[in-house]
Amino acid sequence: MKPLNGTKYRKLSKVAQSILADIARSPIPCLELNPGVVNRLEGGGLVVRIQRHSPYKTHMGKMIDHFVVTPKGMREVHQWQLRER
Repeated sequence: MKPLNGTKYRKLSKVAQSILADIARSPIPCLELNPGVVNRLEGGGLVVRIQRHSPYKTHMGKMIDHFVVTPKGMREVHQWQLRER
């Protein structure tokens, strides 16, 4: 999906970094994330979509998209963790 405000990908914001770290801990449903953050993470090749069972009561048993971190995304998360120490 082409970004609305240009095609250059900049450094991730603190919010996007924390979301990527959360996704690294466990997959998160795509519905829970801001479309701008989704675009930044997918465009940078840091996450991919997979089908998993819905955690929501209204969709119980249905398959929905979840984000999982790619190896490139894991390297980014580890780099941030090393810098923070």
